[in-house]
Amino acid sequence: MAGRAASLSSLGQLLAEENEEFTKGLAYLYESLEIYRKLNFIQNIDKIKTTIYDVKQQQAATLHNTAVTKVQEECFDEAIVLYQKSLTLTESIGDVKNKAATLGMLGQLLAEGKGDWETGLHYLQQSIEILQCLQSPNITLMKKITARVQTELAIIKANRKEISEALMLFQQSLAINESISNENEYEKAMTLMWLGWLTAIAQGDYGTALDYLQQSLEILQHFQSPEAEKVRQMIANVQKMADEKQ
Repeated sequence: MAGRAASLSSLGQLLAEENEEFTKGLAYLYESLEIYRKLNFIQNIDKIKTTIYDVKQQQAATLHNTAVTKVQEECFDEAIVLYQKSLTLTESIGDVKNKAATLGMLGQLLAEGKGDWETGLHYLQQSIEILQCLQSPNITLMKKITARVQTELAIIKANRKEISEALMLFQQSLAINESISNENEYEKAMTLMWLGWLTAIAQGDYGTALDYLQQSLEILQHFQSPEAEKVRQMIANVQKMADEKQ
């Protein structure tokens, strides 16, 4: 039995390192592991476990990188399948660092590539949670993407008259932008603009709305953005609403 286990291990590793034979190779490795467990060969058990971890991690990386290429080729559906397979492998071995990377790429693709904003946002938020635990420097980029997706989804919700959900998403986007300081100031300004206008129109809270809009204007003026004029007009309109209410 030990000889069979050794043969299965060698063949399994060889096949698992080839993309087209990965599943078969992995099955051989697990069969080898079961034999060593029955024989209680502790050293061999540990070695096979390490091999299984390594080939899964390698395959997950290959799938992830292939998915990136497919995105560049605008083959989004194929890329999504590849990312999901990569994600399954990283989860099976507890590889949280690469899981976070794949969740982020998959989330961005689903949201901005396929228009599935809510599912995409869910994946992005999972990625941020992991990156925070790891204290990863990649968290700033992931927060930028997430805030942008939240704002886009909020705009969609606002246009559907789903005001409460839209306001919540705008607030979440604003909180993320504020957490990364000056890294995303323009996006912050646009979120403040939308938040201010919606707060005025939907809630009639003109004081809060003017505060948001004034913050937006200051940032846009700093960037010399043409959007500043739009915000000035919004401020004038909201101030007029406030005056008429009194």
